[in-house]
Amino acid sequence: MKLCFDFIIGIAVIEIKNIQAVIFDLDGTLLNRQLSLQRFITGQYQRFLNDLQPVSLPDYSRRFITLDHDGYVSKDVVYQQLLQEFEITTVTWRQLFDDYLVFFPDHCLAYPDTTVMLNNLNKQGYLIGLISNGASDFQRANLEALGIVHYFNHILISEDIGIKKPDPLIFNYFLEKCALDAHATVYIGDHPVNDVYGAQQVGMNVIWKRNGSTRRPPCTDWIDDWSELGTLLQND
Repeated sequence: MKLCFDFIIGIAVIEIKNIQAVIFDLDGTLLNRQLSLQRFITGQYQRFLNDLQPVSLPDYSRRFITLDHDGYVSKDVVYQQLLQEFEITTVTWRQLFDDYLVFFPDHCLAYPDTTVMLNNLNKQGYLIGLISNGASDFQRANLEALGIVHYFNHILISEDIGIKKPDPLIFNYFLEKCALDAHATVYIGDHPVNDVYGAQQVGMNVIWKRNGSTRRPPCTDWIDDWSELGTLLQND
């Protein structure tokens, strides 16, 4: 795997050997959250058209996405702020929030070739896992909606144990439950801190799913789409 020592000596390369498990983040890694959220916002706007129509859909959508901050702001806060800013009084933030919990899974989309990639890993005999922050029922509903839950040998959502990434305890908990050595795993996620730094703390091999970002990569290898994953694992 490539580590970002280029600021000192260039790119160092380490081979991935004896990998037993490939473990994923969900939002922004398997789930195309940006596109899924846009689809959901459009659907919600239509469901609450009588209440939201004083605001145009483009304006509502842009402000929602800004306040949401890639999912790192609680939806109750997002909705309260939206209603206050747009001076909407005919619907409550709780109604909109409940609608989000119920209908967001209906709008979930995976990144291209996610099913093909998981199927290939399954055929190759890897243990396939998932470690995600979020509410357990909600995240599992999203996995079910993507049609990929059956590929996973073990799923751990932060609410299950009350510990969130990047806390190393959540990664160690997963490793202990699956009787895995950290060095025999690869963790794949999109967030430089919650995923990359968090998994590196416990000794996991890490691949950053960059999704075309122009940001400087953290100290790990990276991919933009699933077609690149096989090359990184071929040294196993």
